[in-house]
Amino acid sequence: MSSVFKPTAVTIGIALVVLAQHASAQFYALIDLGSLVPNSYSVPHSLNENADVVGYSYAGFGAHAFAWTAAGGIFDLGTLGGNTSYAYGINDQQQVVGYGLQGSSEQAFIWSAATGMQLLGTLGGATSNAREINNAGQVAGYSQISTGKSRAYLWTAETGMQNLGTLGTASSNSYATGINDSGQVAGFSNIGPFTHAFRWDSAQGMQDLGTLDGGKSYGKAISNNGSVVGYATAGGVEHAFLWTPATGMQDLGTLGGNNSYAKGVNDSGSVVGQSDTATTAQGFVWSQAEGMRNLNALLPDAHGWTVEAALGINERGVITALGRDTGGRTHALLLAPLLDEQPAAEEPPAE
Repeated sequence: MSSVFKPTAVTIGIALVVLAQHASAQFYALIDLGSLVPNSYSVPHSLNENADVVGYSYAGFGAHAFAWTAAGGIFDLGTLGGNTSYAYGINDQQQVVGYGLQGSSEQAFIWSAATGMQLLGTLGGATSNAREINNAGQVAGYSQISTGKSRAYLWTAETGMQNLGTLGTASSNSYATGINDSGQVAGFSNIGPFTHAFRWDSAQGMQDLGTLDGGKSYGKAISNNGSVVGYATAGGVEHAFLWTPATGMQDLGTLGGNNSYAKGVNDSGSVVGQSDTATTAQGFVWSQAEGMRNLNALLPDAHGWTVEAALGINERGVITALGRDTGGRTHALLLAPLLDEQPAAEEPPAE
């Protein structure tokens, strides 16, 4: 029987106290967030500054959006009337966004404890999807328009959905995947035969972030200082990138395999994602000082879990991750930084 670390408000609190004392932590405590149905799966996405996590988990009749807090554990956010819902973004006010099935149609929602799930509408087409929410309550995602094409949008409670356009023509598609607290949006859009990452703001509109090798690029997340991460083609494979206004697009490399994918970034420039190794795909954390590190090498006690991907990182360095245990279960995990140095092995007791 594998040993699994169960989260409690006390244990996560201890990890975050240690974190506050060691801001540049390199090693992590692993916390299993569980699942809505015992021995089923859960998949994380975003987290906020309180280390509250959202994602989705099997709920008996399909996947349901969930939120997890240290005080309350994992709980079901419900659906829009169908069997399926998915949560992708959460802000510090614990507003959650995602999408659910209403009939056979995907519909974006915003959820709060006070209101439950509320529809965000569409840009005139049949479907919509919400991917991230900032602390001002602005939402980024994508929706079909009347022609059936997809458009990135910015939603506010006051104005509803704003069509952000595309990098190409009216026949192109665009998708928003991240938003920061300034209302800058990251995503990707068709431009001719290719797809390019973009950054959008109200002053400059949609900015093409380019590529690594002239092929494709996909923006996935944006920090409050305007840095964008994602992945782009690099010599026939795909590599994680970090884009900043000062440096442009930087190839972050891999963990020794062919492909890597950046999924999250914080204001300190720490990037998380997934990379191939020589044998399998595993989660990584990257910094300018230390490069790309395999998160599985940074766990003093993995409790039987292997981190297969990292999805998000907050300003205190707490990471959401997807893991698989020795029994084959797939669960959402939380990785809380510990010490600046790896804990020393305990000395055996004296004879």
